Parts: sequence; structure tokens; C-alpha cells
Amino acid sequence: SAKPAAANYCHFEKLFPNRSYAYVGDNISKDFVTPNRLGWTTIGVRNGGQNIHSQWLDAVSPSSLPHFMIEKIA
Repeated sequence: SAKPAAANYCHFEKLFPNRSYAYVGDNISKDFVTPNRLGWTTIGVRNGGQNIHSQWLDAVSPSSLPHFMIEKIA
């Protein structure tokens, strides 16, 4: 199933129960919706304008934003 289907994330919660989970992504419009709802730590990676996904943080609801944002991976 495609993001943001909960089954993708719940699979790992069942496989590794009673853990803390983190999700790293770059698509602000959909990557963080479900992991945020499930209580995961979410980390966004800026793409420097080289990706097809818009990364305007004001374009989505606050509940869809990552908890942390990495500006650049060197």
C-alpha cells in the first residue's frame, strides 16, 4: 500500500513492539501524516530544490509537518 497508509507503519510496530520509531522523508505533503498520528518521531530532509515535492512548510497543516527538519546532509 502507498503512503500514508497506516499498514506500512503498523507492520514495523508489530515486528518490533514496545520501541520508539522514527521516520525520515522529504515529501511534506504526505510523508509525515501517519507516523505523526502514530506517535513516531518524524524528520524531514530539505532537498535543496532538487526534488519534485514542494517543501513549503506553510502549504500543509501543522499536524503533517515533521518534528525536526534537516537543512542539508553533507
